Amino acid sequence: MKTPAAFLLGLAACATTPTVTDMPTEPPLISSSTEARAHTSQVVRFVGEAYDAKLSAIVVSDGFSVYCIEIQEWPMGLTGKTVEVTGRLEITDQYKATVNAKGEISQGTSGGDWLLHQVEYRVIEASPE
Repeated sequence: MKTPAAFLLGLAACATTPTVTDMPTEPPLISSSTEARAHTSQVVRFVGEAYDAKLSAIVVSDGFSVYCIEIQEWPMGLTGKTVEVTGRLEITDQYKATVNAKGEISQGTSGGDWLLHQVEYRVIEASPE
């Protein structure tokens, strides 16, 4: 059995405050495919307008977009609003359209799709109506 002094020393060791360098930092904000490539497989932030696509919910901003792949569609009233999404970034050709032996093209994307996994989001502002 521990003595009271040893117990208090052990308790004090557990109660230390982490140094500033140990605190989590905000994920990087990306806004282009160049920035996205530099942060593939990392948790990132992205700001744009929320829309629904066939594949999933999507966020679009100035020619760059990311699919929030685990969200089928945005909740009612969120479409067209500016949102900030945070999640783990991936690029994939998994949803790219294919061509069969007869030359028929399947439904799909053009490939090179940016996806966010485990998305958290918040509304930045409502779009003007």
